[in-house]
Amino acid sequence: MAHAKDKHYWTQLRSALTAGNWKSEAVAQAPNAEPLSWPRLFYKFNKHCRGFQEVAEIAVQTRSLALLLGANATDGNVLRLGHECFLVPERVQEANEGYQALRKLESKHSDVRTAVS
Repeated sequence: MAHAKDKHYWTQLRSALTAGNWKSEAVAQAPNAEPLSWPRLFYKFNKHCRGFQEVAEIAVQTRSLALLLGANATDGNVLRLGHECFLVPERVQEANEGYQALRKLESKHSDVRTAVS
């Protein structure tokens, strides 16, 4: 990450993910302070942070799963410690597909984890 935009979009994506404002329309900012939506942030991240598309894919799937799990939340919380999250039956397949996409990313790098440990 030798360029300012690389660093900027890494920081913006990390901040957006840790904030957890999954429904927000303006979750990040471009270097010129223009507000960015989630899809636009993912696009900009992939454009400027070449070679890290898997990071963006993890972010996309994490957001999708959070939105699915929080779709029926009455108090605004997506996840609460000590409570189970349930999906309405018509959303289970969609959530499972997102979860499997994350698992595929994990399995692609299992040889790296083995070599490190």
